[in-house]
Amino acid sequence: MKTTKVINIDKSYFIKALINNNLFEEFTNQIYTRYESIIQRLINTSQDSCISRFMDLLVSLYYLSENHGPALTPVDSFLSRQDMAELVGTHVTNISKFLLSLELQGLILRRGKQILIPDIAPLRHACETFKKKKSEA
Repeated sequence: MKTTKVINIDKSYFIKALINNNLFEEFTNQIYTRYESIIQRLINTSQDSCISRFMDLLVSLYYLSENHGPALTPVDSFLSRQDMAELVGTHVTNISKFLLSLELQGLILRRGKQILIPDIAPLRHACETFKKKKSEA
């Protein structure tokens, strides 16, 4: 039977030794940098696919509405923001961000709670371009 020796090392001594070690600092910096890049990639992928799905939803709603044509077409008369968020797979706050982004690009108009699409062609083109960029990445 072998004997075992137990050595008690004070935590402050151990931490001081790690902090003063350049290899440990370099190692932690590499891990942190990789962690940041992975998280950013996941966030970008998640957001990109959500906005793509949201644009698809708007295009689909446009064609499902009875009176689509040259006039302004409300596309959300039967769906709430919460319903849209559930269909797209995101949170309601992201739907609001997507709507603001599309409005700033001039692809949609918002009047109160209505979402109006003045012309479907630019929205459809933006959706297809977005998907093409996504598939090339």
